[in-house]
Amino acid sequence: EVGDNKKLTPLAIEEGMGRDKSLVGYWSFDEGSGNIAKDYSGNNNHGTLYSSTTICSNPPTSGCPQWVDGKVGKALQFTQASNQQVIVNDPVSLRVNNYSIIFYIKFLAGPDGGWRQILAKHTNCSSWSNRSPGIWINHSYIGLHWKHSPDNSGPEALGFNGEDTNFNTSTSFFYFIAGSKNGPVLKLKFIDGSGTEKNYTYSVIDPMCQGPGNFYIGATGYASQGMIIDEVRIYNRALSDAEIKALYEATK
Repeated sequence: EVGDNKKLTPLAIEEGMGRDKSLVGYWSFDEGSGNIAKDYSGNNNHGTLYSSTTICSNPPTSGCPQWVDGKVGKALQFTQASNQQVIVNDPVSLRVNNYSIIFYIKFLAGPDGGWRQILAKHTNCSSWSNRSPGIWINHSYIGLHWKHSPDNSGPEALGFNGEDTNFNTSTSFFYFIAGSKNGPVLKLKFIDGSGTEKNYTYSVIDPMCQGPGNFYIGATGYASQGMIIDEVRIYNRALSDAEIKALYEATK
């Protein structure tokens, strides 16, 4: 079951015990050191830590994403407006149309006038090729710019309380973020540190453009958002609301 996977150790998940077959990427960041973020979905979508075009040393040093305490175990911290990134090289299993993307995040910095990247799947599409999907922080709000290729559809600056509002930059809690695309419908669920839940629905392109291209956490051609990110999961289908809540309950 989806919500039960987190109760297994990363090794058990890696070996396939209780794994949901639609889970195509799962980065727990519980390694806590080194320059590899392992994928525990069983699809070998392991990520390499970079500072710009330089592979981070082992353990990562200044200029690289930093291993820190997370929501569950360890996590990765990215400096605001930096070139810190995790790159998964052209993962075929992440070429999805329908999906659920789920993660925990602490926002460490507010808007600074730039588009700051959280994660993105790139493609070889002729337009908007860096968003299949792509998730940024808007240049004017601490709100999610969650976009899809080839038409750039999706939220512009979706904060906790709606468009053109802000997530809190308090470092006292993580937000639970879940976005699910099912055909032309994108549903987003946010849960804050007190358990308050917000839900939003958008119309988006269908099918979404897919093709060869890397998957990024942190910087791409855009600099990184200042954040601590943990428990990143990607499914190749849209999870039900009950399944998403089960994951939250298993990790909160």
